[in-house]
Formats: sequence, C-alpha cells, structure tokens
Amino acid sequence: MHTGRPVYLQFQSLQAFWPSIQVLHGSNSSLNSAIETYQNFFSLFTRFESLPERFILNSNVVHSTQRMYGLRPELMESTLYLYELVS
Repeated sequence: MHTGRPVYLQFQSLQAFWPSIQVLHGSNSSLNSAIETYQNFFSLFTRFESLPERFILNSNVVHSTQRMYGLRPELMESTLYLYELVS
C-alpha cells in the first residue's frame, strides 16, 4: 500500500471478460491487446482444462483455496467477440 507495487500478480477468472471490452473499444491497440489478453486466459484454460478461479503469476500456481469452475461465460463471451471480429 505504501509503495504502490502489487503484492502478487494474478489472473482471476472473472477478468476473462476484458478482451470483449477491448474488442468493443475498437482501436487497433485495443484489438491487439484483446488478442494478447485472450491468449493468456485461453492458455490457462487449456492447461487446466478449465479456467482457475485465481492463478498466481509470481509463483505460477493456482491459488491454494480456489477451486475450478467449468462454466466460465466471461471467457466464452470474449471468444465470441473475437470470433465475430475475425470472421
């Protein structure tokens, strides 16, 4: 809190909607960021066969108190927006 630096970096499954927001923004830099962000979330999805609720980037592990939840509409929403963008 005093330094402004994060304590630990993490992906949370509810953040998987972010690429769809970047697509809707529509600028070229947003679209490139959307693809990159989506690829990061999708790599976790394929690695664990589901999107972990919380993944700690510093230690490269799923948070010890978090379980997987297979129904992640946020990631599927981003998939749909990116699919519609390229098709």
